[in-house]
Amino acid sequence: MLKNLLISALLVGGATSGTALAQRATPWTQLGARDAGGADQRIVNVGGRMAGSFHVLALEASKGVPMVKRVTVKFGDNTRQIVELGSRKIDRSNPRITIPLEGGSRYVDSVTIDLDRDSYGEVVVSGA
Repeated sequence: MLKNLLISALLVGGATSGTALAQRATPWTQLGARDAGGADQRIVNVGGRMAGSFHVLALEASKGVPMVKRVTVKFGDNTRQIVELGSRKIDRSNPRITIPLEGGSRYVDSVTIDLDRDSYGEVVVSGA
């Protein structure tokens, strides 16, 4: 069922707000966190094969209200997936942005988060 939910999310828009089902059913592994204030871009180095493979990523705020414009995922085979988000806030009404990864379960080297200049707080990146 969760696989169908993720496939539906990919078909509808590529990146979605987390649902209660996905939040409860997905065993998230925290990959890193970065401060969201004062800069346009933050990079989370994941570690490729050493970190394991993932089929979906999640961005959450541990504090503040980050506003994410774009997420670029660099995979272990050196390909990239770019997800344009406009300027999506991560806050109480939208606590999680989920990003299904193209090609199924993949090794992730890094996640680059492009932020709106008005962002503040901290972005946490997790994978499942």
